[in-house]
Amino acid sequence: MVAATLLSPRCSNPTPPTNVLVTALSFLGDPLASRPAIRAAVFLLPIPYCLLNLALFHAEEEWYRANVGGEDRFLENVQFVAFAVAGVLCFVTARRVGHGRQRLGAASLYAFALVFVFVAMEEISWGQRVFGIETPSFLRNLNVQGETNLHNLKSVQYKLGIMLAVFANTAARAWLVTPKALLAARGGLLRILVPRPICTLYFLIPGIYALGLLVQKGLGLPAIFKVTQQEPFETLLAIGCVVYVFAVPTPRIDQRTAA
Repeated sequence: MVAATLLSPRCSNPTPPTNVLVTALSFLGDPLASRPAIRAAVFLLPIPYCLLNLALFHAEEEWYRANVGGEDRFLENVQFVAFAVAGVLCFVTARRVGHGRQRLGAASLYAFALVFVFVAMEEISWGQRVFGIETPSFLRNLNVQGETNLHNLKSVQYKLGIMLAVFANTAARAWLVTPKALLAARGGLLRILVPRPICTLYFLIPGIYALGLLVQKGLGLPAIFKVTQQEPFETLLAIGCVVYVFAVPTPRIDQRTAA
C-alpha cells in the first residue's frame, strides 16, 4: 500500500495539472504519471547513489577525498549546479503558478528560488576560488575554512546543522501528515509547498544523517557519523531540491494568453 502510494500520482483527476517534470520529459511521449518505471527509478535512485559513495569512501578514502568528496571536487560542484538549477526552475515554476492566479504559491516559489541561488553561491564561496579573491582578514578568523561564505562560520555551523536536520526530516515526511484533500486542492498553498512522495528519500537520508551527527556531537558518542562523509548527503539533498521543483504541480497556461 505504501509503495503504491509513493509511486502513484496523487491526483486521480483525468486532466491533471502539468508540471515542469512532465514538460521536461515530454519527449518520451506519455506524461510521467503514466510511466511508473521512470517514477520508480527517480524515487529509488538515492539508495544506489548512497551505497556507491559509501563504498568508494571506505575502499579508497584518500582517492575519494582528492577527487570526489573534497573541497572544490566533484560532489561540491554538483551541489552548486543542482542548487542553481533548482533556483532557475523555481523562477520558471513561480511564473507559471502566478499565471494560474496562485499568488501566494508563486511568492513562496520566488522566495525558494532566491534561497536556492544563495545556497548555490555559498557552495562556491561566491566565486572566491574561481576568481582568486582573497578572504578578508576579519572573516578568515571567523570561518572554519577561512573562506568568504556564511555557512562555515564557527558561530553558525552547529545551528545550521540543526536547521538542516529539521528541514530535511520535515520535507521527507510532510506528505504523510498533510491531509490528502489539501494536497489535491487546486490553488491550495500546501499543494505547492509540500514535496511530492517521489522526493522522500532525497530528504529522508540526509535528514537521518544530519540528525545522527547532531546526536553524536551532543552526547559525545563515537564517530559513527563522520563529518568528512557529509558531501554525498548534501549533494543528495541538493538533487532532491531539483526533483521537488520538477514535481510541483502547475496549472496549464494558454500560450496565447501568456504571450
